[in-house]
Amino acid sequence: MSDKQLRLQVVFAALDKLTGPLKKITGESSALGKAIKANNDRLKELNAQQKDVGRFRELNTGLQASSGKLRETQQQIAALAQKMQQAAQPTRAMTREFNAAVKSASALKLAGQQQGEQMQILRSRHCRRVAQCASEASGSDQRERRGFPAQAGQEIRCGSDCEK
Repeated sequence: MSDKQLRLQVVFAALDKLTGPLKKITGESSALGKAIKANNDRLKELNAQQKDVGRFRELNTGLQASSGKLRETQQQIAALAQKMQQAAQPTRAMTREFNAAVKSASALKLAGQQQGEQMQILRSRHCRRVAQCASEASGSDQRERRGFPAQAGQEIRCGSDCEK
């Protein structure tokens, strides 16, 4: 019996020695998994921001082009209106051209307004992100002042992204 008890004690002692490190490994791997997930989430957010910046640039270019075309069309309308006033009886072609220019100007104006609204939506989204980044940076600064160590895998800091 004592031989079996001795064997059991040896086995349980070995298990006790192994369980502590295994629990530590399990705890660290779950913390690492959470850090990886947080980094992946942040990467998705950064990709969305990059998409928004590209869309903003695209809208800005389109808005500038629309504005230029609208100015040209308005000048054309003014010139046609002057021609029509100078002519005693405007021709059907002049009237058709004038109406087409007015319709084109209306369409360009509407397109410019829609692009401006979309740009405003992107601007407000960006401002919300900047505010969120500022509050996150402030919170992390406070945690560090209280003596909490920085979390593993948090190389991408929101505050540094917003300062640029």
